[in-house]
This record gives sequence, C-alpha cells and structure tokens, in this order.
Amino acid sequence: MLLIGLLVSSLSVLGAVSVLSQGQLIMMKSSENRETAVYDKIMYNVQEMLYAEADNLETISSNARHYLDQIRKDGSWSDLIYTGDVATTHLDRLKTMVLAYTHNKSSMYGGGALHVAIVDALAYWYIQEPDHSNWFYDQIAYPQRIGEILILLRNGKEKVPAVLEFKTISRMEQVGGAPDQRGSPGTGANKMNIAMHWIYRACLTRDKAVLDKGVQQAFYPLALTVGEGLQRDYSYLQHGQQVYIGGYGWDIVNVATRVALYIADTPYGQGEDNFNNLSLFLRQTYLRVIRGQYFMFNAFGRGISRPNGDNQSGFVTLLKRMKVIDKANYIIYDEAIARLNNSQPASYGVPSAHTHFYRADYTLHSKPRYTFELRMVSTRTLRNENGNGENIKGYFLADGATSIAVKGTEYHTIFPTWDWSMIPGTSTRRGTMITPQQWGTPGTTTFVGGVSDTLHGISVYDQDSNDTRAKKAWFFFGKEIVCLGAEIHTTAGAEEVVTTLNQSLLQSDVITSEKGLICKYGGNNIELTNVDNLDWVLHGDIGYVLPDGGKVGLTAKPQTGTWSSINKGGSVDSVTNDVFTLWLNHGVSPSNACYAYIVVPGIKGEAQMKSYVGKGNIEILKNEATIQAVRHKESGVYGFVFHDAATHFTNDTIRVAVSDPCLIMVQPLANGKLKLNIADPTKALSQLTVKVLWPGLAGDKEITLPLPTTAESAGKSIVSFLN
Repeated sequence: MLLIGLLVSSLSVLGAVSVLSQGQLIMMKSSENRETAVYDKIMYNVQEMLYAEADNLETISSNARHYLDQIRKDGSWSDLIYTGDVATTHLDRLKTMVLAYTHNKSSMYGGGALHVAIVDALAYWYIQEPDHSNWFYDQIAYPQRIGEILILLRNGKEKVPAVLEFKTISRMEQVGGAPDQRGSPGTGANKMNIAMHWIYRACLTRDKAVLDKGVQQAFYPLALTVGEGLQRDYSYLQHGQQVYIGGYGWDIVNVATRVALYIADTPYGQGEDNFNNLSLFLRQTYLRVIRGQYFMFNAFGRGISRPNGDNQSGFVTLLKRMKVIDKANYIIYDEAIARLNNSQPASYGVPSAHTHFYRADYTLHSKPRYTFELRMVSTRTLRNENGNGENIKGYFLADGATSIAVKGTEYHTIFPTWDWSMIPGTSTRRGTMITPQQWGTPGTTTFVGGVSDTLHGISVYDQDSNDTRAKKAWFFFGKEIVCLGAEIHTTAGAEEVVTTLNQSLLQSDVITSEKGLICKYGGNNIELTNVDNLDWVLHGDIGYVLPDGGKVGLTAKPQTGTWSSINKGGSVDSVTNDVFTLWLNHGVSPSNACYAYIVVPGIKGEAQMKSYVGKGNIEILKNEATIQAVRHKESGVYGFVFHDAATHFTNDTIRVAVSDPCLIMVQPLANGKLKLNIADPTKALSQLTVKVLWPGLAGDKEITLPLPTTAESAGKSIVSFLN
C-alpha cells in the first residue's frame, strides 16, 4: 500500500459525541457529527501543514510586525498597486500576518492590533475585487490564498466578522471557476489547483457535495491520459501536447501530496492506483530531470525565462510529504533530498536509465556520472510556448536541443546571456531568431522518436525548421552519446549554418587536442574560429570527440543580456556571464552537410580524455541521408536509423534490411540469441518486417513484428529475439 497511514478512518472512535446545551446532555446525530468532524479534521490538517512548511516563527513574526507597521488604516500598503493586474503580494503579506496571529508559539499570537489589521486587509481586498487579465490569478492564485487565510483564521483567538468571511467565500465561488470546466483550465495541474480551493471552501461552508467533487477532481489528473496531463510513458503534457515535466508537473505533485495529507484520517482516502502513478512519475521522470539542485533546461517549459526558475531546492518540502505517503520508496526520496540540499553530490543515488518518452518527443539519459536530455518536436507535439510574455526567444528549444549536466550548475543563470540561435544540440542559421507562437507551435515532420532498452537508446529528429533541414540522430550508450547529422541544407538566408555542441557557463579551463598536440586555455578571453583539425575538446568535466573533424568554433568569453529580453516581466538590468560555446560550422547555404561528435560526460582531466579516445570504443558505420548507424564495441550494441526502407545496411559480416523506416538496436547475447529493440518514429505502422544476416545465425533470418497502434502506445519500443 502506497498510502500507508492515510486510508485509516478515525470515524470508528468518534461515534455519537455528547454536548451540553441549556444544561441538558444532548446526543448529536451520528451522521451530522461525522460530517462536522471531517470538515474540522481537514481544516486542522491544512493548518498544521501551513505552520510546518512556513518560515521559522521568528522570521514570520518579524515580517508580520513589519507589515503591521506599514499597513494603512484602510487595510492597504502604500508600496503596492491595486489597479490593473494586481499581484498576489497583498494576500501573501496578509497570510504571513495570519500565520503570526494564529500560531500559539508566535510572539504576535492573538495580538489585538494585528487582528484589526488582518480584518482591514481582508476587507480591503474584498472591496477592491481584483480582476486579472490572466485567468490563473482569478481562478487559482487568489482563491487558494484566500482559502488558506480563512482556514488559518478559524484557529485565531478572535474570528473574522461573519459577514466578511461569508462574502469573501462567496467571491471565491463566483470567480474561482470549476475544476471540470472546458479547456486547459479544466485539465491536468490547472484542474487540481482549482479543486484544492474547492476543498478549502467546502470545509469552511461544511458543504459535502463541494468537498466530494473537490477531492475527486484533485486526484483525477493522476489517472493516465492521452490528453493534457500524465501520460502512459509517465511524461507530463500541458497546454496541448507540450512537455511540462517541471512547471505544471511540479503543480500535480504539490497538489496531490497536499490533498493526500489534508484528507489523512478521513473517509476520503484515495485508491492505490492514483498514488502508484504519482510515485512512478516522481521516481521515473521528475527526479531524473533534476541534476543536483537544478532542472535540465528542457524540462520546465517557459519557466526557463524566469530568474532562478530552474532551482529545485524547494522541492525538498514535497519530497518530505512523499515520504509519508509513499513509505515504500522513502530511500529514493531521502537520496533526492540529499542532492537537493547539497549534502551529497549530484551523482548520489542517481539510477542508470534511458527513457524515450514517446508521448512527448523527449529523451532522458541518466547515469550517476551525468544526465543528458533531448527535446524534439513532431506534427504530434508542440514546441515550447511563448505565453504571458515569457520565453520570447525559445523557438529552437525543440529542434534537437540537448542539455548535458555533470554538476547540475552548467546552465544555471545563463539564459539571459545565451545566444538563443545557438541552443546546445541544434543545427540553425546562426544569428536568426523566431518568436514562438503563444501556447506552443506544432512541429512539421513525422519521423521523430526513439527506441530504448532502458539502458541504451537511439533518438531521431527529421528537422524542417526555419528553412533549415537535417537528419539528426543520437545514439545513447553508457559512457557516451554519439551525435550525428546528415543532409543538412538551407533554402534561405545568408547566415552560416552551425551545429552547436554546447553553450554553457564557463566552468573550467578549456583543453584541446589538435592532431595530438595538447593546448590548455585559461581565462575568459578565448576565441578559436574554423579550426579544421581538432581531435577533441574538454571543458567542465565534459569531453567532445570530433571523429571526422570539421570547421570548429570555440569561444570562452563574457556575454551580456537581460532577463527582460526573454521575459517581458523580467529585469532590464544587465547580466553578464562567462560562457563556453563550441560549434561546428557548415558554411553558408550548405546543400548536403553532415557532422559527427561524441559527448563524453564525467571526464576528469587530460589523462582520462586521452585514455577514452585511445580505446576507440565507437565505430560510426554510416552517416547518410538514408541510414545512420553506430557500433558500440564494449557493449556490442549496434544502432540503426533507417530513414529509407529501400536502403539496407551491409558490411563484411552483417546485413540488416527493413520493410519501413524505423529505429533498431541489435545486441548479440551470450546465449547466442540476437536481441532486437525496435520503434516506429512515425507512429503510423501496424507491423514491421526485419531481415537479418548475422554471425552465429544460420543464414538470413526474417521476422514480421506487430507494432503498438493505440494512442497510448504508438511509438513505444518493442523487443524481439532471433536465434
């Protein structure tokens, strides 16, 4: 049972409770008392969680005293704006004052002047009737805070005037929306957030129907879906088919864990399936997209444009809740907490796993030594959105963008100073910029997907973006990721087309090898342009091997920008970071360019880099428009991307042919069998025929395999064996 301790009902010990009325002992009706006990129990749990997760009492009391000193007689603060789109600051200050007033260990507990100010501030908010142009504030941000404030005040020495409380609750109902409304507000994390303040309102008004619906809707998005919400592959999509593992994914964990603990010891305990899904989402997905304290940058949508938006240190609070809810996996949560609070390194407890999230066009490759993620887009999914003036420059984030993290700090704070036309992993016309459409832009191609055996994998992106086309493929092994590009060409513009290997914060000296000659560069004044003969580059414990050379560009220098350049609400103050950028230059108007590079994270120093290169563990078999193929010598895994079924792969010892374009990994096993992992990136095939000639097999072997075809499973990897 995942919900240990939460499904136990306390009602068996309540029975019929007696009260004194006019000197008489009266037995209350059992059902009436039970309902009253449930509302009171939930509100008690809400209060206890808000107290436990607030700042320390000394800080709360100090802040409350400051707000009390500054508040005006009408219940407002002079430094806040109450016209137009009103921020939540007024309610946040009010909540701090209420915490200080109602907590019996606060130095301001029960203070008369504080109570008067609280009532005045609540009345002022009601009279002003803020109406935000962004529905989120009216239906989520405002009513959630109001609900928490009113529930806390039920614990105060003096109550809020009944008329004011009634009117404020009525306002919550009038403007707070419904969790099952149509459109995005009624799906996924939005549904859950609205449902949470329905639970608050239900307890305050003792309305069973509202409470029943609020609890049901709060957990509904934990069921798997093909719409917005938690997917069958345990990715999370919001605002259409758009990756939002962080951001809205954070919301579903926050609301689900809150509500689970709110309803503890009541009859509202939820079924096991919902919390199994929550646990799997956390363990298989969410925690893996955090390296150290920070999100991988593809995981959290337009939050990339918010200062400190990638910082997940505060997620410790939610993991502490999960330890109560999901006791069977407490060790995993403890390991994650240790990474998030920096008491252990970023590698601590990280599993070795490879996942292609076929519902999301997103690939995640995690090892103790490093984490590597890949974001793509197809006609079935959406690019990162530009919404509410956020993520103004993020169009190319879905064009094969890769983030590579060892420590986790590689990209923290870099985003206002990025060259957004050179996002890591992408092949673009340097210097060009497109503003994403609001709320997501669909992709333009269908051959986009990945295959996985849970440790290794291949991903492919058939790019047609901003007049630039390319066949891009990634081969994921244990120590390295092989990155290939073929048939790169552009139909417009006079800009150089470049493939960016990385653009990260400058974290160390830069070491290069040019025909075996080692050069070490220190400082932030490095600029190498169109170098033809580099063998490899090492920076920040990440190695980049260039097996085919190419015209390499490398800089390590200060770059300056502003948060307002990527987020209209951001600061206009200049930000400067020292930035390391490494790219391959394909020239102006290339017609059939290609590239090959191998990323080797977790390399510490020149000696380790030389040792890795000397082993020659990677053999690039093909890098053409029709086939891209790689052999990993140590594991024996072969990876094939068949863009064209008319072309088969043949060398001196093996032959692989397929009936349709697809992805295949082939691995000889010790028992003499041949293991095939296969996926259809188009999600359109119902079956696939594979014909193989391989050492150890008696002649050609042909097999026709059924492929997943349902909305929930199309594109998923399948496995088969030949002998």
